[in-house]
Amino acid sequence: MADQQNNFPVADIRGRGTYVLILQVAHPARIQVGRLGCFDFRAGVYAYAGSAFGPGGLAARVGRHLKTEKRLRWHIDYLRGISRVSAVWYTVYPVRREHDWARILLQRRGASVPIPGFGSSDCRCKSHLVYFQHTPKIATFRRKIRCCFAEDPRIDQRVVPAGKSPALCLTTRGDFQ
Repeated sequence: MADQQNNFPVADIRGRGTYVLILQVAHPARIQVGRLGCFDFRAGVYAYAGSAFGPGGLAARVGRHLKTEKRLRWHIDYLRGISRVSAVWYTVYPVRREHDWARILLQRRGASVPIPGFGSSDCRCKSHLVYFQHTPKIATFRRKIRCCFAEDPRIDQRVVPAGKSPALCLTTRGDFQ
């Protein structure tokens, strides 16, 4: 799949924190996911929860995930070869929330675990990848996060509208209102 996401502007995201990639898979596909195994991916929407606390923080980690030309290191790198990132939800905050965010995504109606252990080989989570038939709404996710973690800052998102160039992406900032 040709990747037009490489220019998705994330370099201005300053700091470390937690993120969710919203990915669109247009057609069913079978792919090898590193040592985890070979899996069938349904067409639909996938949400992948991760954290970025290393050098470069969110800008570096999300920027890497947006590229398809790279050394395959993490489970998500394999999925990126057959998917398009449509949005990134993130928060700059010093507390790792990827496990909480993955759990909250899985509690959503219609959510399912497509591959047990995906992105979670170093923790006890069922998976950090969640499947949806339809794109989850960030407003609902924000409300649930706010309910569970009132002290956390707002969750921002970067969106690439379908059929638009990533260079024209929208930045939307929203509070938990």
